[in-house]
Amino acid sequence: MQKTKFKQTEIGMIPEDWEEKELQKISRVIDSCHKTPKYSPEGIAMVRVTDIKYGDIDLKNTLKVTTDVYDEFTLNHKPQKNDIVMSRVGTYGVTSFVSTNDLFCLGQNTVVIHPSINSRFIYYALNSKLVKTQIEEEVTGSTQKTISLKDIRELLIACPTNTEELKLIAKILSSLDSKIELNQQMNKTLEAIGQALFKHWFIDFEFPNEKGKPYKSSGGEMVDSEMGEIPKGWKVGKLGDYIDFIKGKKPFETSEEFIEGYLPQILIENLDGGQPVYTNTEKMVVVEETEPIMVMDGASSGRIEIGHRGVLGSTLSKVIVKNDLLTNSYVLHFLKIHQEDINQNTTGTSIPHTDKERIKRYTLALPDKRLLELFDKLAVRILYKIISTKREIKNLSEIRDSLLPKLMSGKIRVPVEVK
Repeated sequence: MQKTKFKQTEIGMIPEDWEEKELQKISRVIDSCHKTPKYSPEGIAMVRVTDIKYGDIDLKNTLKVTTDVYDEFTLNHKPQKNDIVMSRVGTYGVTSFVSTNDLFCLGQNTVVIHPSINSRFIYYALNSKLVKTQIEEEVTGSTQKTISLKDIRELLIACPTNTEELKLIAKILSSLDSKIELNQQMNKTLEAIGQALFKHWFIDFEFPNEKGKPYKSSGGEMVDSEMGEIPKGWKVGKLGDYIDFIKGKKPFETSEEFIEGYLPQILIENLDGGQPVYTNTEKMVVVEETEPIMVMDGASSGRIEIGHRGVLGSTLSKVIVKNDLLTNSYVLHFLKIHQEDINQNTTGTSIPHTDKERIKRYTLALPDKRLLELFDKLAVRILYKIISTKREIKNLSEIRDSLLPKLMSGKIRVPVEVK
């Protein structure tokens, strides 16, 4: 195999048979409308800076606008499948790929990129070190970092002159992302199954009776309580009698590279697969994969997760079970059911904080130990499958993150058949 020869360019060393191209020469870059719209309870999705994250665009949890607002905000360009959206202010330079035909419009401080060559290649190029370095050099502002529309349009992309090589690079990285997305969807399904089982048994009281039939609908005896009717033999308690919170800490030292004796630092961004840094465990709060953790500060306060091992950052808490009358699995699913209520009832004015004391006042019906153990066996099997899939996601993400800069700079070449 012939060794690749490189040449020096404005953006660094690239293969001699590649070219530098301004983004605006291979894409239309369209600015968003610079105004705040009136939102609606239902309607068309509006993607704002906070909605833009690496990966395919997610329109499920965005704010909504009317058709009239959509028409106003898409006068210059209606975002469409295979476009790319980028944030310009605050969390600048973050991109999402549009893989859907669903309608949406863009909020202020964003741009839409409509490539004239392979969209996936442009998407990965914008996430490469060659481009990220340019973005960092062009950002202005002290408190609110911003990259201008002009600077985005003038970003230089390293492009193979062979279009087949360009397509193959995009295909390799896209295949890894597709597998990661498939695993993430599998975990969401598993989590939904666990939630449905918990609700069926402990909210609807349709756990299996001694004959294996649904308790309540099969005539199981119910008794009055302060919660309403509960199965005979069950007790009512306050969640705070059985759990407590141990808040994480800001570490004294961190390392981007793994060091013996260090563990990954778990921050909010790492809950969704963000690359962690590593920190010393001494005098820190360490959490195991089977222990629930909760976001305590910020917009996602009350979010409850499990399946992470590492050192907790200061915005998270470990939820510990104080006695054997409850289990981690029960507490996790109980808090999942109340997650939205927790998020909507935070303390603080400028920054929301999870209200621990309010959570501890939640009333619950305590099942007998036999039923709790039976549920725990089922829930733990689901949990370990989720943990196994998360490990696979982590491995695939590391492979992708290792390959991306090498493929996008030509340090690893993709063999292309000569026709």
